[in-house]
Amino acid sequence: MNYYEARKMKDGSGWQFTGRNKRPRPDGETWPVGYCADHEPHAERWEAEDCFRAYLLDGVQEESYGDWTGCEICGDPTKKGLTSRPPLGTGYPLCDDHRTPEYLSSLVKRPGMIVASC
Repeated sequence: MNYYEARKMKDGSGWQFTGRNKRPRPDGETWPVGYCADHEPHAERWEAEDCFRAYLLDGVQEESYGDWTGCEICGDPTKKGLTSRPPLGTGYPLCDDHRTPEYLSSLVKRPGMIVASC
């Protein structure tokens, strides 16, 4: 199981959104994920969380459901939705009128801890 969240770097250089396996990896206990893997640490925790949120929203994909469900915005019936960058993102059922990246962005909050088996 992997645990993803913003963590302060051990050397005190700032914050990165990172992954951590329950057991330490051979090359280190944590590793930066998303866009944080490509740049220096952020000064604040919320900046690392916003950076990972941007990463999630840059990978939006459409998804389909087997059963009807209500649109997250208006409640209208739908079998479709959008998900922010799988497998770490979150999916939301959205009707034809609300199935846009802009509406998905309004639903995706700054991430806290994400637990995943990927």
